[in-house]
Amino acid sequence: MNYYFFTALFLSSRISSLANACLATSPVQGATTTAAPVTEEPLRRCAPSTLSLGVGDNMQPQEDIDVTFSNYVSTQIGTTRETINTMQVSCTAIDGYNAFMTMDDGFTPPENIDKPQTVTVNFSCNSANMVWNYVTTFQGQDIVLPFTSVMCNQALLNTGPLP
Repeated sequence: MNYYFFTALFLSSRISSLANACLATSPVQGATTTAAPVTEEPLRRCAPSTLSLGVGDNMQPQEDIDVTFSNYVSTQIGTTRETINTMQVSCTAIDGYNAFMTMDDGFTPPENIDKPQTVTVNFSCNSANMVWNYVTTFQGQDIVLPFTSVMCNQALLNTGPLP
C-alpha cells in the first residue's frame, strides 16, 4: 500500500509542476520577452591629431609659431559609417608681425598673400581614406590638395618704404 501511496504522491507532484509550467506561458498571464541589445558600430572619423601641427620655438620673439585647429565638424555620409570631417587650421603672429604658413615640403597657401597677422585655412577629410586635404577656391579655381603637416613662422612687418 505504501508503494501505491508514494507513486500517487509522486505523480501528483509531477502533474502539479506540469500545470504550473503551463500557467507560466499561458496567454492569460502574458509572456515576457527581452530583446537582445542592439549595438551600433561607431562612425569612422578623421582625427585632427593625424595632421601634424607645428609648435612655437624658444626664441624671443619666436620665429616658429604654434599652429592650432578649431571648428572641427564631423558629418555622416548617408547611412554609412563614413564621415566628412572639416576643420580650420590657423596661426597668429604677435603684434607688428605677419604669420606665414607652409604645408609639407614648402607649399604656401594663397591665404599668405596679403601678409596677415593670422592665417586661417580649411581642411577636409573623408574617413573612407583618412587623408586631410587643404581646401580653398583661388581665382575661381577649387583647390584640394592632400597634406600631412602644417607649420607657421612669423616675420616683422615692413611698414615703411624699402631703402
